[in-house]
Amino acid sequence: REIEVTKKNFRRLEKLGRPVVAAINGTALGGGFEVALSAHCRICLDDPKIQLGFPEVTLGLLPGAGGVTKITRLLGLQAAFPYLVEGKLLRPAEAAKLGLLQGLAANAGDLSSMAREWIKANPAPVQPWDAKDYRMPGGSPNSPQIAQMLVAAPAMLIEKTRGLYPAPEAILAAMVEGAYVDFDTAMRIESRYLAKLAVGQVTKNMITAFFFNLNAIKSGASRPKDVPRW
Repeated sequence: REIEVTKKNFRRLEKLGRPVVAAINGTALGGGFEVALSAHCRICLDDPKIQLGFPEVTLGLLPGAGGVTKITRLLGLQAAFPYLVEGKLLRPAEAAKLGLLQGLAANAGDLSSMAREWIKANPAPVQPWDAKDYRMPGGSPNSPQIAQMLVAAPAMLIEKTRGLYPAPEAILAAMVEGAYVDFDTAMRIESRYLAKLAVGQVTKNMITAFFFNLNAIKSGASRPKDVPRW
């Protein structure tokens, strides 16, 4: 229920009838990046130390506040795969090249001025997925290239996870099922998969392990050198 309230608020921003710009001056991961995706434009400091994206899969979860649905619609099923199913993170330059950012700023002053200029130039923006002529980048699940990828993807995931981690499979399922329906229905599908993962024991164990390691690091322990993605 809480996630649906959050999504409703994000949707209000998207349909506000006024331009909304996310000026990103630091790392934006998980929910932070989902807030940015609710804006009509994203401008980020061109700092290679900044990370953007969705690491939720490493906690046994999925980006459930619109992350799965929006990244899939912005990049397409095939291109979105590593950033959702594998939890690959992005630096600003890479995100801009993919079209997830509309601008890179050299400093904080440029960040503010670029945001203001974009607002002036776009008084009535529409999200890509709300445009009447929207088409899924790279093709729909029924297109030959995407269909071929989707046939092989489940087997690849099982080989990597040995069937022990449900999050990657749930993310892929939410991506594909959401691609067949309208945006708002896809968002509800995303929520259902998140709810199922959140109550599962695997996710609870992964979250507990994450905070145990985090507290250990804060107490002076060394960071793990090799952290598995799943």
